[in-house]
Amino acid sequence: MSWKSSQIAGNTYTLLDTEFLIKAGIASSTNTKEETQMILNHKEVFQFLIEHVDILTKGLTFSSAEQVHTILMKDLIEEKGLRRSVVGITGSRYQPLDNQFKLREDLEELLATVNGSQDVWTQALTA
Repeated sequence: MSWKSSQIAGNTYTLLDTEFLIKAGIASSTNTKEETQMILNHKEVFQFLIEHVDILTKGLTFSSAEQVHTILMKDLIEEKGLRRSVVGITGSRYQPLDNQFKLREDLEELLATVNGSQDVWTQALTA
């Protein structure tokens, strides 16, 4: 899961290199430190959610989303909380929101929609 989640975000680690990193702590010599950190952060998020399954069963909150994001971004970005700068997605014309107030409003609306479904599969697909 760490490999696929990181791959979706543009990480070029191979599945085998990801397995070596997670199981043996051996980083790939052909990937960047940032890519290595991304894999490790994804692993840490999955461990965090397993240890705090109540976050998923009681309903996602802005605070829990923020906790997960903090773990995902550990040692990758300095900025904490909602971003205050414009970002882009390489290879896409999609323009992410650039207003932190609108970001929070839309995130809370998304979380309410996710939490509104009793079916875990629908919640995952919606998220």
